[in-house]
Amino acid sequence: MYKHLLWLSVWLGWAMAVTAQQPSAYPEEQQAEQLVAEMHEPEALKAYERAIARYPHEARLYARASLLASHLAWITDNPSEKKSWLQLAIPYADSARRLNPNLVAGKLALAEAVFQQALLSGAKEKINGLKTALTDVQQLLATDSLNAQAWNLLGRIQLQLASMSVVERSAARLLFGQIPEASLPQAIRSFQRCMQLDRRMISNYYDLATAYHANGQDELAIQTAQQALRLKSIRQGDDGWKQRCQTLMKSLQ
Repeated sequence: MYKHLLWLSVWLGWAMAVTAQQPSAYPEEQQAEQLVAEMHEPEALKAYERAIARYPHEARLYARASLLASHLAWITDNPSEKKSWLQLAIPYADSARRLNPNLVAGKLALAEAVFQQALLSGAKEKINGLKTALTDVQQLLATDSLNAQAWNLLGRIQLQLASMSVVERSAARLLFGQIPEASLPQAIRSFQRCMQLDRRMISNYYDLATAYHANGQDELAIQTAQQALRLKSIRQGDDGWKQRCQTLMKSLQ
């Protein structure tokens, strides 16, 4: 018995040592993360593509590539560029889900891509896309309530639904059936929760300021936009969100 326990402890120690020696990311993945930190995100996506070509069964790589492509789609105002980035984001998210249905990053990637695609679609596809994205992100948060990106996405979906006019909502119900209920206070709470979890996400400050303004709370909208301007830009597109905050402030002052 003693020898057996001794052998087991030695084996466990060896296994832990081997695990500790394994890299947390592939070289191409590490390069992609470094490029993101340097705000060279299109180049980072190419690095993820190289990693996927080398490790085609790693769901995490597809999920991260999808989230990056969706980020690039979200920060551009050019509809053609948005479509091009989403044409990459959606297949990568689908691949991540196929390889590992339980991967949180994969679930988030798919919900994000579906949401953005919905905004570029016709009325029926838009409603269906918002429904799907809302269900997916709510299920994700039920298992990972500390995911700041998921809270931000939930807020954006709620803001879109809450901003529909009475006429639009009535027409949507008549043509497509029941649509999800959402309110501006719900969107505000989601953005606030995101901010509690990650105070560096400049786009979330803009989203929250926009929701405050839509809810008639212009003083809070201005304060939130001002907070964003004091933050350090850490992602490609952050300077653009700051400019949007400045534009919003000017329109409210």
